[in-house]
Amino acid sequence: MKAVILTRVSSKEQEEGHSLSAQNTRLIEYAKRKGLDVIKSFEIVESSTRGDRKKFNAVIQFCEKQKEKVALIADSVDRIQRSFKEQFRLNELVNKGMIEIHFCREGLVIHKDARATDIMMWDFAIMGAKSYILQLSENVRRSLDYKVKHGEWAGLAPIGYQNYKNEENKSCIRPHPVMAEKVRQLFEIYSLGKTSIRELGRKARAMDLLTYKEKPVSNSVIQNMLKNPFYYGEMRSKGDLVRHVYEPLISREMWERCQDVMAGNAAKAFKYSSLDYLYRGLIRCKHSGKICSTDTKKGKFVYVICYDENGKRMYIPQQEIDNQIEMILKSLQMPEGLLVALKEKLRSTKEAEVAFHKNEVASLKASLTKTNDRLDRLMDLYLDSKIDEEDYKTKRTQLHDERHNLESKIKAHEAGNDKFDETLFELCELASNAWKIYSLSKNTDQKRMFLKFVLRTLELDKGNLGYTLQKPFDMLQNLGTVQNGWAVISNLRTTHRAEIILLEEQLRAMQAIRKLAA
Repeated sequence: MKAVILTRVSSKEQEEGHSLSAQNTRLIEYAKRKGLDVIKSFEIVESSTRGDRKKFNAVIQFCEKQKEKVALIADSVDRIQRSFKEQFRLNELVNKGMIEIHFCREGLVIHKDARATDIMMWDFAIMGAKSYILQLSENVRRSLDYKVKHGEWAGLAPIGYQNYKNEENKSCIRPHPVMAEKVRQLFEIYSLGKTSIRELGRKARAMDLLTYKEKPVSNSVIQNMLKNPFYYGEMRSKGDLVRHVYEPLISREMWERCQDVMAGNAAKAFKYSSLDYLYRGLIRCKHSGKICSTDTKKGKFVYVICYDENGKRMYIPQQEIDNQIEMILKSLQMPEGLLVALKEKLRSTKEAEVAFHKNEVASLKASLTKTNDRLDRLMDLYLDSKIDEEDYKTKRTQLHDERHNLESKIKAHEAGNDKFDETLFELCELASNAWKIYSLSKNTDQKRMFLKFVLRTLELDKGNLGYTLQKPFDMLQNLGTVQNGWAVISNLRTTHRAEIILLEEQLRAMQAIRKLAA
């Protein structure tokens, strides 16, 4: 009798473990002992419980095409099936005398004249295989629930992270030594606003950001990455957000700014994104409320288009906008010697700075302790049935957010203890050199990104450019004297101390922009 060998594993990992080869060797020897003539061997890497089993169906179709009965040989019942969904088709072929099935390990041969006890043994073997799958699934669910409860991620690490085995051979996740910084830079650039996903995708590919399959990231992958809370410290599980135990790549504030940018109508500003105009998507018309478009006349004269109060279109030469941008950026320049004086002032007050830092951290930690106590009391109230589940979940979410904000502020203080003054000075230095940096920028894209970094809004009113500056540049404009400069610095050091992470992120974003455009 002719025979067909079927070997199967469920995954590539099993295949690499040579179990297909081992199965095939055993089945060839079995066929020789039984005097069966093997006409074809099928090696399948396919789950028996998921999908429509295309490869298994191809085996059955091959058997159906034979002109005489063939023996279908498998290592065991679970190599062919782990449920009863294939039973009807196999029974039909067996009863028609088209196939007989040999299960080597069970010592079963199922044909149309098989004994009832053999048929029952086949059914019991299927039940056993199905029971194994159900128990395995239950164990996996319990394992996943345990991991989630302890803040562990069970799947493939997001882009920017990597899976690895720690010293205890336990699966873990850590920032990728190369890709993590690239992901952080993309978040920082996008958070500045007015950068489309398409533009960000181009920058990501220019940076050689790769997926875990070592392929360039697509725009859709970039968009999903920006939406993923994993990067600031939380993971999604069954519709809820759970704090994870891995190192965040960005702050929650940075992630929320990116969500605000994405939720806006920024995409409308990029209708003509293929055209390399300097002010594309940056300027809004005061009277129409629309983003100002840009056009070229006679092949060389560039105009920014706005409207007057009567809706009449006005063409403003780009050179006029350039001149006003120059005035805005030069207004950030500090008088000669002011930067040096401010730096010396910062050094002389370092002791007071350290004392302030300690007091702030102590106050924040005391607030964090109170919040944790309130969470404990809330749980007691819920367990004692003094509040219902809906009220408990609502209040728990509020307290978790409050705790996260306090933890972020404490982290900001501790991270910025030694770098705070350095960061402030770098911001002052960058503001003072804003026009120089801008004018020396190598290309249109770099100039546009620098404007997004410094300017919050640009509004055109019949050729007159209004603007607002991004923080903290709005506080560093027209300082004039050491006295005024020191007043601003002191305000930043005290009132805005908890924003140290944001300041550092802004500086990193600027460095990333300049590096990409270099």
